[in-house]
Amino acid sequence: MNRMPTARAALTAFVFSVAAAAFTPPTVSLNSSANPSTYGAGVTLTASVTPTSSTGKVTFYDGATVLGLASLASGQATLTTQFLGAGAHNLTALHGGVVSSPVAQVVNSTASVAFRAPQLTAPVLLPCRLSPPTSMASANQILLLPTLQARISQPLSQPVAACQRTAIGP
Repeated sequence: MNRMPTARAALTAFVFSVAAAAFTPPTVSLNSSANPSTYGAGVTLTASVTPTSSTGKVTFYDGATVLGLASLASGQATLTTQFLGAGAHNLTALHGGVVSSPVAQVVNSTASVAFRAPQLTAPVLLPCRLSPPTSMASANQILLLPTLQARISQPLSQPVAACQRTAIGP
């Protein structure tokens, strides 16, 4: 009997050890430059993303409305907007599927300084009547005479001190 030489296969097992780096999900936070702000004034929104090595874009939202996109640089993205209407707004930033906590932005409709009426300090010329009209015809005549004027320098709540006549023609 002929025997054929047999080949013995040597089994060698290779074991690879792979150390997986721990995955840390990104975090996104949002800040506003002015809160409350005034309608029409620019508000700068800054999103901070960790890790700071993150790349890509951040989308800024007012509720479900997109305000805009900004690129990340060193873990930050900024967007300045003047398009927030008066009232309360719920602002968020989105990056990599992670949404920031909302920022409750308040936009006032007007400036906080109240309007003040100007004070009259210089003499002011105002039309005046010398006597009450006795009929409609005399009232029309008096009102149509632009040459009668009063020069006053006291508050308007006091009576007119004097009227003067100025001539228009020769």
